[in-house]
Amino acid sequence: MKLYDIRKIVLLVFITLGLQPALAVSQDEAAIKMLIEKTYPINARSGNGDQYASMYTKDALWMPPKAPDRKGSSDISKGFSDMVKKGYFDPSLKVMEINVINDEYAFVIGDAQVTITPLDGKNSKNVTLRVFWIVRKHAGQWKIHRQIWNPKT
Repeated sequence: MKLYDIRKIVLLVFITLGLQPALAVSQDEAAIKMLIEKTYPINARSGNGDQYASMYTKDALWMPPKAPDRKGSSDISKGFSDMVKKGYFDPSLKVMEINVINDEYAFVIGDAQVTITPLDGKNSKNVTLRVFWIVRKHAGQWKIHRQIWNPKT
């Protein structure tokens, strides 16, 4: 019997017994992945500090490289607004790992490919980043609670 056939049989047993296979993505993991891979790039591309900060908890901590930490969504909004005064950011994010710790917290590791287009007319540059997030669920919605990133080498 081939490995493919064994997987099909195991999946069929899980479905028949009403069990969720361990390989299935939980609703929380799917919501977190949507936040990071879909919502985050849309909000970053908007260039709007308030829209960007709406993904964060009110007491979030944003820790960019070579810049001051920002605490709270209003401070993050200001930090992001200051950052986009220098250029247009076009990120593409890929979740590499999600670990849901409990009903309230999870952590995420991901990679980001960001094209930065300076507003002064200079050439665009592409950067690759490694990002670590702690996300927190509040009122049924996952938001970013802590974020730190660095250039990936």
